[in-house]
This record gives sequence, structure tokens and C-alpha cells, in this order.
Amino acid sequence: MVYFLYTVYFLLYFLYTVYFLLYFLYTVYFLLYFLYTVYFLYMVYFLMYFLYTVYFLLYFLYTVYFLLYFLYPTFELGDLPGGALGEALVTGVAGQRHGNATAAQQEANLLTAGILLDDTGRGRGKDKLIKNS
Repeated sequence: MVYFLYTVYFLLYFLYTVYFLLYFLYTVYFLLYFLYTVYFLYMVYFLMYFLYTVYFLLYFLYTVYFLLYFLYPTFELGDLPGGALGEALVTGVAGQRHGNATAAQQEANLLTAGILLDDTGRGRGKDKLIKNS
């Protein structure tokens, strides 16, 4: 299910970005058409739209980067941008791929419930961590 939702999100965002790129090219054409006339407002419009398009492209690249971690969970889980939540989600996806969805779902539920896992894989509750420190 996570696959499907992120694939649909990626496709919609990709189409939206293509639309923005086409509109941006039209804006560049419009600017070049009025290049030899003094139209200060058009220049301001172009600059604002250019900055907005750069922001949109950076956000799109981040979306692609984030999606790759869900489609190919072969990287180190500690390098994920989402931290523990991203680790739980990717572990869940990897577990579903290998037919071990119950263990992966259990780990995701433990992380969601706030139970931390130490290096040996045993769960430790938050209250025990506070009492021991």
C-alpha cells in the first residue's frame, strides 16, 4: 500500500512539475518578446516566477530522493532523512517484499508506540530509560 500511495503521489507531482516547466518556458518566451521595451513589472513577475520555479524544482528533487528510499530499501537505514520513522517505514516495506510483514509491522508498531530498540534488538520502554539515567 505504501508503494502505491507514493507512486501515485510521485506521478501527480511529476505531472504538476511538467506543467510548471511548460508555463515557465512560456514565461521566458514572454519575457524575451518584451525584452527591448521597458516593462519593469514584467521583469519583477519573471523574477518571482523564476524563484518559485527553482523552489518547486528543488522540492521535486527532494520528492524523488525521498521516493527512491522507499522503492529501493537497500541503503543503510541510518542514512534515511526520516530518522526512526523513515527507518520503520522502509523496514516495513522491505519486510513485505521478503514475506516477513508481521515482524516488520511489529517493529514499526514498537517504534510508533515509543518503545526504543537497543543494539541487541530488545525493547526498552521510555520509563525504564528515564529511571536508569
